[in-house]
Amino acid sequence: MQDIIQSLNWRCAVKRFDTNKKISDSDIETIKEILRLTPSAYGVQPWKFLIIKNKELRKKLREVSKSKAQVEESDIFIVFCSLRTLDEKYINKHLFNVSQTREIERATLDPYKEIILQSISSLPPQEYKAWAEKQVYIALGNLLTSLACMKIDACPLEAINKERYDEILWLKEKNLSSSVACAIWYRSKEDTYSLLKKVRFDTEELFEIIN
Repeated sequence: MQDIIQSLNWRCAVKRFDTNKKISDSDIETIKEILRLTPSAYGVQPWKFLIIKNKELRKKLREVSKSKAQVEESDIFIVFCSLRTLDEKYINKHLFNVSQTREIERATLDPYKEIILQSISSLPPQEYKAWAEKQVYIALGNLLTSLACMKIDACPLEAINKERYDEILWLKEKNLSSSVACAIWYRSKEDTYSLLKKVRFDTEELFEIIN
């Protein structure tokens, strides 16, 4: 447990990376698995994670990310996307996966399907969008904590022009919307943010015990 606390104290939003280091292929696979295993409401996984390697695309994305250098300089750059719609076809795909993985009859999941349809698919567009983005942020939080435990640095980027990201990456055609991005690498010794003390409110101020 203490190792987790130490890792979270070590973590910071790195702005400058060490260009002499590379993230190993095995660590990249671990990062992908961390995101794959992220929990979501009803287990529907309403997201897709785009690992952007193309340099020209990164350059274009940097221009619509308030010129954040991390977009181009980081070893790994991930765009977190939410599904624009969660239709019956997608839910059927999810439930088929459930039935195959758990070796149960697909028909037994029909009541669960109706719950998902009523709870999520029937939401007004703006409410659904807000819900889907919240799910994506669960994945981002899970990744940030996990990377800290791996002693790999990350800088989440919210100051992105989502409409332009969607255009540059052709996301609308894929039923996706960009939500947030994350640059991943190892910190440079010259990164001043990593030298600063972490600032948080005291536990007593953040928690209230209601008996």
